[in-house]
Amino acid sequence: MADATENRKLIAVMGATGLQGGALVKAFHQLGTENFEVRAITRDPEKESAKSLAGKVKEVIKADGDDEESMVKAFEGCYGAFIVSNWWEHLDVRHEMKTLRTCKEAAKKAGVKHVVLSGLEDSRKFVNNAENKDTWKVLDEELGMYVPHIDGKGEVGEEYLADADLPVTLLYTSFYYENFINFGMGPTRQADTDPYGITFPMSDKKLSM
Repeated sequence: MADATENRKLIAVMGATGLQGGALVKAFHQLGTENFEVRAITRDPEKESAKSLAGKVKEVIKADGDDEESMVKAFEGCYGAFIVSNWWEHLDVRHEMKTLRTCKEAAKKAGVKHVVLSGLEDSRKFVNNAENKDTWKVLDEELGMYVPHIDGKGEVGEEYLADADLPVTLLYTSFYYENFINFGMGPTRQADTDPYGITFPMSDKKLSM
């Protein structure tokens, strides 16, 4: 009788110690390992957050999204891969786009059967067709980007979709509740006698969370 592990699909998870990748590792762990096993990818397997993955994943692999060779090795033997970038580390849209393109080529070379790419929808598709287009500030003149950390992901995401050699699903995440903690967006007040409030300059529009 064949070992049950032979039928499990191996899934590579980038950012396994971060918010998105970490949540995915947790979800797979809670679902059990009957059909899938996880290979956690991190740049530093020796940090505590990486060591804490023991028992939740099949293995922890050291790799860097900017190093194609290391990513090919990290993806080898995997049925699927979750790819995510970290804009906030460098605050550089060109660097982020290059990283995502490097990961795409690595996944193809490794023979990954399906990729889930964490991305966002390019705002230029909407702003450039809006009646108030001229009121929007272009933050990157060369690339014509209004919101670089969104538009870069959106542009490369379209490249993933256009690549016939790599089946891909684009995952568009919503606003994190953790943003209230991590980015100082939590409730504030002007004076000790004022009630706390959360303020966003978005008029009457709704916010997905």
